[in-house]
Amino acid sequence: AFLLIHTPESAVYLARVPLDDVADIGAYEYWTGSDWSASTSDADELWVQTDSFNGASIRWSDARQEWMAIYNPEQGRHVRIRTAPELTGPWSREYEWIDCARFVAPGVLPMCYSAAFHPQFDRDGGRTMTITFSTYIPYQVVVHEIRLATPIYQWRNATSEMRLQPLSPGADFVEEGIAF
Repeated sequence: AFLLIHTPESAVYLARVPLDDVADIGAYEYWTGSDWSASTSDADELWVQTDSFNGASIRWSDARQEWMAIYNPEQGRHVRIRTAPELTGPWSREYEWIDCARFVAPGVLPMCYSAAFHPQFDRDGGRTMTITFSTYIPYQVVVHEIRLATPIYQWRNATSEMRLQPLSPGADFVEEGIAF
């Protein structure tokens, strides 16, 4: 079993333990950035989460051939996502995936929490995914279907030349985020 550990210092760590030993704290190992260690002091953060955080739902995406983590930061205003080629990272910066204000009445505090993947409902080889999250007022569980496409990133070089494409146009370009 793998676990995410979020500390009060805003770091997110990865631990693993055999399922039969979940109750034995001495059986846990922690990702160090290059290997596993039984010592928590050797652990290296997967990412830093500087705002509130109520845990993440993580899954492998066959369609994208990468790990995906969704969660609700900032007191639950958005569902955000990070991706990684390996469970151990490196994890991308976070991207806003869903604005929870779309799921509550106007004038109501748009808070949502407990975002979760449901891979058992995947279709089209995992390109169509189902996630859920809950809202506070009114309390409801939202079932949301997402159709994955190829993300188009915005890239810029030192001369301010901008390109929109899925992969880096070269080492002299810096990613500025997903354009669409």
